[in-house]
Amino acid sequence: MYEYFKSLTAFAVFLSIGGLGLAVMVMSRLFGLGDHEFEHEVAADHELGADTEYGGPGFFSVRIISVLVTVFGFAGAIAIELGASIWASSLIGFGSGLLVALGVLAIARFLYQNQASSILTEAELLGQNGTVVVSISPEGVGKVRFVIGGVSIEKLAKSTRNVLIHENATVRVKGLAGNYVIVE
Repeated sequence: MYEYFKSLTAFAVFLSIGGLGLAVMVMSRLFGLGDHEFEHEVAADHELGADTEYGGPGFFSVRIISVLVTVFGFAGAIAIELGASIWASSLIGFGSGLLVALGVLAIARFLYQNQASSILTEAELLGQNGTVVVSISPEGVGKVRFVIGGVSIEKLAKSTRNVLIHENATVRVKGLAGNYVIVE
């Protein structure tokens, strides 16, 4: 067994490290390892910073570290193949892995911060103007579309007036009743 490890080249070692990182990355995606809930538990239990104060991924999340390891291995293998020493290849691999991991982290945080929530509070709906997309009959129900925070949301609506409110009319939310918004 010792002879086997002794015969491994630096290129094979770097390639194996990259392959291991890639396998962890694929497995985390397929099986949910490193999802936000898991990262929250890791941060709470070990204070590794997997979640940031605003939520979202942190540097020590499984996916970000697997990106670093993958790029480290493959960049190191390329550097070895181009004639760099083991130490130089390790530094090139680590630097490349760190740069790519930080780039992926920046993109992941940007996407996390800009995701929309479909849950609206009563305070967010009260006073909002919306457009009727399905006419509201005098004592019936229709549908109103709201654009809040750049997100289009449709809600069932009842009117406080006993008149037909046609499509494309602008209405204002006066209250909520269960799943319905009360408009006028």
